[in-house]
Parts: sequence; C-alpha cells; structure tokens
Amino acid sequence: MLTLPLRLVTLVLYLINATTGSHVVSVTQFQTSTCADRQAPGIICSNCNTVAVCVKIGTVWETFWVEACNPDEGLYCNEFEGGCSSSVGSCNPAGGGNFECNTPGVFPDPFNCRLYHMCFLNGNNPVAINMDCGGAAFSPATGDCSLSLNDTVCLTPQFNCSFVGQMAAWPGNNNIYYICAAETVDGNRVLRPRLYRCPANQMFLDGQCVQRDWSNMPPVAALIW
Repeated sequence: MLTLPLRLVTLVLYLINATTGSHVVSVTQFQTSTCADRQAPGIICSNCNTVAVCVKIGTVWETFWVEACNPDEGLYCNEFEGGCSSSVGSCNPAGGGNFECNTPGVFPDPFNCRLYHMCFLNGNNPVAINMDCGGAAFSPATGDCSLSLNDTVCLTPQFNCSFVGQMAAWPGNNNIYYICAAETVDGNRVLRPRLYRCPANQMFLDGQCVQRDWSNMPPVAALIW
C-alpha cells in the first residue's frame, strides 16, 4: 500500500475541504461513477462495461442501465461518446488506466470532465491523487469544481491527437499543455495526450513555455498549481 507523507496528506485534506463537491476517488486507480455521486441527469459509466442514465425521482437519484459493453470487441463505456465505444477513454485500456504524472500540479482529466488529478512527488516517485467533482465538472481556469456538466469541457474533447508530437496549450489554462504520445495496446498503436505544466508565471505558446502574457492571464487560482 502506498504511504503518503504527513505533509501531503494534510494538503490533500485541506484541498478537499476547500474545493466544494470534490472527494478523493483513489490514489492509484480510477473508480467509476454512481448517480448518487453525480447528482445530475445524464449518461454515466456505472462501471467500465455498463452504460447507465441518471434520473431524479422525488429526492432520490435512480440509475437505469441502458447498454452493456463487450471488452472482447474492444468496446468500453465512454461518456464523451454517449455509450459503448472503442475510442480512447478513462475506461479503455488505451487510455492508460491511471493518470500519468509528468510534472507536479493539478490537472484536468483528459477523458472525464468530472475528474482531476493532483500530482506530487513522494520521494522520487510521482503520485497521482485522483479527485471527483461528483455532480459538477472541473474547471482548468479556476482549479475547482465550478462548471456544470453541460459545459463544453464535458461535451467536447479538449485535445486533438492526430500525430505523434502534436502539442498545444490546454483549453482554459495555457499554463497547462499536452504532448501526444504513441503507445501500443493489444498490438494496436494508440495516440493519447500527456499533460505537463509550464513554470509559474509562464504560458505555453508555439511549442515552448514563455513569459506569461498578462493580458491573457487565467484567474489567480489556476496559477497556484
């Protein structure tokens, strides 16, 4: 079992208390959603092989299963796709399973708008603490769970990986950027984004971290991490 330094645990608890609606999903793996956690109507992955819809009846959020995904056919639940899909996602092994920490900081999840990740160094080992906004979406601009599940971040993929080495600033916070890398999964070549952060007070522009253009500065909260 992973043991986190006391200082890190204290910081995590502080962030949980400070960020309304968020809670720790796990330190090592994603967990799938429940309607009780989500607290909003729409499609969820109740597990990686089951697509469900959340409906509020009275004061209770009910779960209705609508599709089963067959992993033997390369199909997994994908909320972006609205059902079973072979596309890269948080459930699809091509998505990498755990979030990959490359630099310290707080990062949006590339495939699930409700998730975000706090990356730390535990000694020399990078650790991703996976957080869930529940019935809200994570805002890269403000660093909290302040967006609705109908926001663009939930309806449209925030990255484009068409070729190896493709890179761009992350929408909503140009201190964060991604680089598309190729991986082989079950004999198939898959492109997926790896997220990084520029140093404080810098932004990603034209393939490099440069001094921030203060006229295009995101909110202060986004710069803390």
